[in-house]
Amino acid sequence: MSLSTRYPNRRYAPRSLLTSALVAASIYSPIMVAQPGKGVAATMLEEVIVTARKKAVGEAVQDVPIAINAFSGDQIEAMFVDTVYDIGLRSPNVQLEAQGTVPSVAAFFIRGMGAQDSIPSTDSAVGTFVDGMYLGVPWGVVSEVFDLESVEVLRGPQGTLFGRNVTGGAVLLNSKMPTGELGFRAKATVGSHERRDLMLSVENGLSDTVAAKLALLYKSNGDYYDNIVPGADDVGAADNLVFRPIISAEINDSLSLSLITEIGQQERDAAAVQLLPASQAVYGVQLGDFELANNFTPQVDVDWWHSILKASWELENGSLKSTTAYRELDASNVSLDIDGTPLTLFHALDSGDAAGMEQEQFSQELVYAFTVNDSIDITTGLFYFKQSFTNREDWLIFSAAIPGTFTDTSFGEVDHETLGAFVQADIPLGDRLTATLGARYTEEEKEAAINAHFRTIPCLSVPTLPGCDFNDKEDWSNVSPKLGLQYELSDTVLTYASWTKGFRSGGFNIRTTDPTTTPGPYNEESVEAIELGLKSTLLDGKMIVNLALFNNEFDDLQRTVTTAGTVAVIEQRVLNAASAT
Repeated sequence: MSLSTRYPNRRYAPRSLLTSALVAASIYSPIMVAQPGKGVAATMLEEVIVTARKKAVGEAVQDVPIAINAFSGDQIEAMFVDTVYDIGLRSPNVQLEAQGTVPSVAAFFIRGMGAQDSIPSTDSAVGTFVDGMYLGVPWGVVSEVFDLESVEVLRGPQGTLFGRNVTGGAVLLNSKMPTGELGFRAKATVGSHERRDLMLSVENGLSDTVAAKLALLYKSNGDYYDNIVPGADDVGAADNLVFRPIISAEINDSLSLSLITEIGQQERDAAAVQLLPASQAVYGVQLGDFELANNFTPQVDVDWWHSILKASWELENGSLKSTTAYRELDASNVSLDIDGTPLTLFHALDSGDAAGMEQEQFSQELVYAFTVNDSIDITTGLFYFKQSFTNREDWLIFSAAIPGTFTDTSFGEVDHETLGAFVQADIPLGDRLTATLGARYTEEEKEAAINAHFRTIPCLSVPTLPGCDFNDKEDWSNVSPKLGLQYELSDTVLTYASWTKGFRSGGFNIRTTDPTTTPGPYNEESVEAIELGLKSTLLDGKMIVNLALFNNEFDDLQRTVTTAGTVAVIEQRVLNAASAT
């Protein structure tokens, strides 16, 4: 049986005819609304301030000696960006796509490194940070892009400043903060396939020192794909709703606080699975480009909320910044027609409240950035992260051996804790030459409890069977150093070279499909990278040319491998496959 998975996005769906209305009661940010008379080209060449190196103040992107794409809120609007997927289309060596079966799960790749997996225990090689908060699982990451100050895409290992699971790079999403001025903004989009979008934001000062803002996004579309199976629903509908209230306060001349809360809900059809032409005749169907033969509608709902408290103290020689974050996520109603046929061969079922994935996480980061002798910039910090998640999968599978269909269930729970400490210094070696030295030390522990798929007899009946109630704990420690040199050929041309190391967490496979196979632990994946780069701003700012040459060498490369099983039809394992360059 051959299948292809399709999504209702611009790659496959007919382009919508869009009508947008923009209302601005006041221009409350120069980045939010382009200045009158400014063209798109001028907007795209504007200087963007980034936080990629966690210094006391932001830096112009062309002054940062790493390979980075950064987009301001103005530029995001000029590119008509809807989701993070669109950011990936405009960034070389970057793919910010959804996973193959569940469209709200991230499958982010940078420089060829990433993870294409809906298993929450699989750590990504591309870290996603929302207002400084690291997202511990890939679920709920592929979200709409709206009311942002900037998006930063950092390539290559970023382990010194950002820690684990950034061997491919990192994506930073930064919300637009309130200014204290009265402002209102609305944007509506109407299109084909019943597309209806509405984005609102309103802000005002509550006092001389306190400002508040509320941003709202509603986005909905109808079905993109016609289902030819009698009585079955068409596929592709989606509804998204996001609230983002923000409060910021200037406590005194040196201390400022901000609280960013987000409440989101995605209710949408999951992957539209279509039989390839070679298999359509086998099942007696003939499908057009946007036709399916699924005997039920795939569905997944994702709800989340998080709060991020940010504090910044301006000190005599630098700043101390704190980011405290908490997030809860619930993925339910997960039902998938994985076989893509009019028959019941392989389905994932919605089994009520017990099925799906639930996660909660807490993180705390302290960063002290300061200057020594008016020349040496030092950034140092501590990071703590804790999360726990559960995942249950209920599969309905046809077996010729029985014959008939049977239901199979797996369950996994992971508790995860990590602690890191880091320091990085920029040391001038002359008027135009600067050295960068840095390192990060990380400790982490994971504890897993797993019941495998495809047990001959359910664990509830005979709890002593192999594969029942697997319990294990493992801990790791890691050092991620960085050495770099940057040389300014002129005021507008920067060259740099760097050597860095990073790692992707080890762990346990909670989707074990053979009860005779251990779920782990598997080892950390490590990378050693060399990069040479050039950044130049030419023709009085009318042209930007950036180049990067990189070589990444990986050890204990992590891969999800599917082979023929001994107990089940398939065996899915997470292995440290090999070394790679």
